[in-house]
Amino acid sequence: MVKSRLTQWLMVTSKQTWALILILIVAAVLRLSQVGASEFQFDEANVLNIAASIADGRALPSAGHWTSIGIRNTPLLSYLWALPILISRNPSLIVGLSALLDTLAILLTYKFVAKFFSIQAGLAAALLFATGPWAIHWSRRVAPQNLPIITILLLTFLYFLVIQRRSWAVVPFMIALGLGFQTQIKTAFYGPAVILTLLIYRDRLRWRPLLVGLSLLALLVIPYGIYILGSWGEIWSALSRNVLKNPSALDGRALQYWLWIVSGAHLEDGLGAAAHLYSPYAQLLGGVTIFVGLLTLLGLGVALSKAIRWPKTHENYVLLLIWSVTPFLPLVWHSAPIYLSYLTNLFPLPFIWCGIGAAAALSQGRRLVSYAVAAGLLASLVVQAASVSVFYGYLNRYGTLGGYGRPLGHWLAIADGARKQAARAGLTELAVIAPGTAPASEGPPATLSYLLNRSLDLYFLGRGDTRSVLLSSERNRLYLVMKGDGEVRRFLGALGESKGDLVLADGLVVSFFVLSAHPLDHWLALPSETLDVRLENGVVFEGYDLPAEVRLGDRLQIVTYWRFDTVNARDRQGYWQGFAHFVDGSGKRWSQQDAFGLDSNRWRNGDILVQWYEMGVPTDAPPGDYRIHLGLYSLWDGHRAAILDASGQKAGDHIALGPVKVGK
Repeated sequence: MVKSRLTQWLMVTSKQTWALILILIVAAVLRLSQVGASEFQFDEANVLNIAASIADGRALPSAGHWTSIGIRNTPLLSYLWALPILISRNPSLIVGLSALLDTLAILLTYKFVAKFFSIQAGLAAALLFATGPWAIHWSRRVAPQNLPIITILLLTFLYFLVIQRRSWAVVPFMIALGLGFQTQIKTAFYGPAVILTLLIYRDRLRWRPLLVGLSLLALLVIPYGIYILGSWGEIWSALSRNVLKNPSALDGRALQYWLWIVSGAHLEDGLGAAAHLYSPYAQLLGGVTIFVGLLTLLGLGVALSKAIRWPKTHENYVLLLIWSVTPFLPLVWHSAPIYLSYLTNLFPLPFIWCGIGAAAALSQGRRLVSYAVAAGLLASLVVQAASVSVFYGYLNRYGTLGGYGRPLGHWLAIADGARKQAARAGLTELAVIAPGTAPASEGPPATLSYLLNRSLDLYFLGRGDTRSVLLSSERNRLYLVMKGDGEVRRFLGALGESKGDLVLADGLVVSFFVLSAHPLDHWLALPSETLDVRLENGVVFEGYDLPAEVRLGDRLQIVTYWRFDTVNARDRQGYWQGFAHFVDGSGKRWSQQDAFGLDSNRWRNGDILVQWYEMGVPTDAPPGDYRIHLGLYSLWDGHRAAILDASGQKAGDHIALGPVKVGK
């Protein structure tokens, strides 16, 4: 009884049911296997940090993270991921949920195509969707993207409205449209298709369901609309700077990308240095590209023929053309760069067109053609499934140096190592020396902040890609060093205790150190030259290491020691930056570096920041005595922190070190 109802709902025979079940199993296995190899960059971490703030009750944002064109995305995906975060903050859970939603989208894609086109087209579309390497890759990304399950629901309710003339379907259609927009701002590309469809088929509409649907759509988009109105000046400036200033031009890359996302071509670009190992599979996927290209052309040819000759009796093809062409046009005629990922907004339409083409070829009655198409679909399944498995295997084995970035498994290993080291030493503070220091805008700190900030108090050091170490008189601190800087590792090894290294697949060495607290006098004995210069922002310059002589063309290295003494809340909001100027006797500046490795909002009284400065000595600098001018200035308005004399009065805006003799 249950089986017959299932086959009736799926519109398939018993054999076709098993074929569909097999397709779904393949889809789920490919999406859920080797989760640790999933792409996990700044976008993913940023979305999950926003989701964590929602789950913790700290924020209810009306907009999401910043996009590449300088405006903020819609936030629904962060709200969605906040739900599993309530259970676990492990990104693997969210990746798995995203993969399962994509698998469900494959089932609904089959149901949609089988109902409104043919069962054969539905099975072929589902098969290609299930094994498409790029579809699998993006199904495991938790960054802002469209969710194909929303797009296929949008199309399904649209066809209920237009083809089956169910006027009530406009309500869930509008809801799906609103959810799609709140998931990914690029859903706005469907706007012209919505307007065109409602105008052409206005006889299918009834005022009451339409008003209800539009009201619900408005409720869904109003929060983001409030953000747009409140930030319109910034949004217009960003659009003018990044999009509108450039002339629009015809760009055929989107047509190429369309085929790639079905076939999986150029998947090896994500491997970086290991891409050459993938060459045999890349060649096979090139063959799949030709095959799906032919199927796409055949599907479009069938649709155009029927839509032009019999538009009223083939409205299913007319609708599909409208909803494929209109959102695709901005990708062909545009003024801003487009990328392969932009076409995820069209999922699952590329697979549907291939399915229609495959069904047209199979129904021609020519046995040889049918066998060839069936063999091509089977070969595509095998090639794509094998290519995906090998791709993720290579990621785990060789890493992604020069590719799409460090995979999720690497970050989980780093975070797990930090938690274990902190637990063994009984520490709650972690100083991180990694590429980047700003969780709001840089990948490594955003990722580590999401993974670790509930269990450890994080300090990100080395702002501006400089060397920095934080010393304490009160607290022992664990250090996690990801940068390949021998100077800092030697410094920490000499002053603290090494806790071992973690070597990742791409050769990156992650080192752990414990730096114990010592009395202030212990730390103040480190610099070779000691001073006691107080600045107006509560910072005291305690000393430095400086060579007495350098030669033309050398690199001049200075090690400086800054103690946070009477820093208050206002000082921490100053957004302070450090400067080191290499000047001659007349005050002419020959070289400089601006750096201060710890954001001022993390300054804590009693800590000492060791800051390295390194400057080149120009080859055309005249030999003689030079000095170093040091100080701090606010990045908000550029004003320098005043130097205070013994009576607390302002006595200049920089500290002079030296002299340093420059010789030939």
